Amino acid sequence: MNGHCAITIGNFDGVHLGHRELLRRTVAAAKNFHGQAKVFTFHPHPAQILAPEKAPLRLFDLQDQTEQFKALGIDQIEVIQFTPEFAKTSPEDFFAKFILRPPGAQALWVGHDFHFGQARKGNQELLRELCARQGFEFHVLEPVKLQGQSVSSTLIRNHLMAGELAQAEIFLGRAYFVRGEVVRGAARGRTIGFPTANLKLPPEMKQMLPLRRGVYVGEVSSLTQKIGTAVLNIGVNPTVSGDLSLKIEAHIFDFSNEIYGEQLKIELKEFLRDEKKFSSLDELKAQIQRDATQARAIAGGFST
Repeated sequence: MNGHCAITIGNFDGVHLGHRELLRRTVAAAKNFHGQAKVFTFHPHPAQILAPEKAPLRLFDLQDQTEQFKALGIDQIEVIQFTPEFAKTSPEDFFAKFILRPPGAQALWVGHDFHFGQARKGNQELLRELCARQGFEFHVLEPVKLQGQSVSSTLIRNHLMAGELAQAEIFLGRAYFVRGEVVRGAARGRTIGFPTANLKLPPEMKQMLPLRRGVYVGEVSSLTQKIGTAVLNIGVNPTVSGDLSLKIEAHIFDFSNEIYGEQLKIELKEFLRDEKKFSSLDELKAQIQRDATQARAIAGGFST
């Protein structure tokens, strides 16, 4: 390993199949000259600072991004804090401050729609010129296409918001999941025979989860083991709660262990129905029973 590196830059929300190809090319370039692969990403998403009313809902949190980068062979990860002050950085200053900083860049890979610097003035043409001056490679990855569509975070979000988990998984290259700490809730589920694990989402995801509100089937695991199948509600529980904050409550089948304080990951397998307000607890209980029966039947196709 020498003092050289191959670099890629982007938001990488979801680290979907398009992102993975870009990262793979960067890692391959680094290996070609026995250097390191480095990624620059931004947090929060620039749109959250520049146009919060238009900011996209995050697919996953920063922790997931970091895990995915490492799994794909990235050696160095630099998270740039995106602030109003940083947004004023010119493309030339950005290039000088980050791309030219040691270890020495030998190759730069970006996506086809990448822009950078103040007012997104930095484009492919400018990057190509700046890289040529320094004598290192510059590459642009063209859109990665599946089923005749360009893979993008927007496309995946649209599928998730429609409850189309199988389609989202195709473009992500992995199952969509929610993850959080099990915290104490109001224990209403226990009183009607369906105790639930209540997940506390990471702060950056609590108001930004790109999912259709309703009932899902999921596979639950902890940090160390698979736990089982669950039917879960993602929404505000309008029948029993006046609190409109987002809640994730999972009823795990045939499971009664104490798991408060543990981190759970729930891979969403199928959307069952939209969330609705019921006229009574008895009506809610009857619907949950139907949901659980349907979820168990569906789970037979993917249970281990």
